[in-house]
Amino acid sequence: MAVQNCIGDSFRGATWVALHNGGGCGWGEVMNGGFGLVLDGSDEAEERSQCMLQWDVSNGVSGNMVRLHMDWLILYAELFNTLMLP
Repeated sequence: MAVQNCIGDSFRGATWVALHNGGGCGWGEVMNGGFGLVLDGSDEAEERSQCMLQWDVSNGVSGNMVRLHMDWLILYAELFNTLMLP
């Protein structure tokens, strides 16, 4: 999810993006991403911030929802396969 978010931020106007390993959780345990956004008061900066921040926040919320409800998604997939397979 960090890679998807980082690449999405870069295409939507982030000034810089970083993708790194660790982040205080242990080397090799997680993948973290970050971004920087220069807000200089220009119309271009406003447009980039609206586009990029909407993506970044929406992607984070959807990722958390998937992680929080993974057990339900697995149960649904198993039920779907049971009902749809002959």
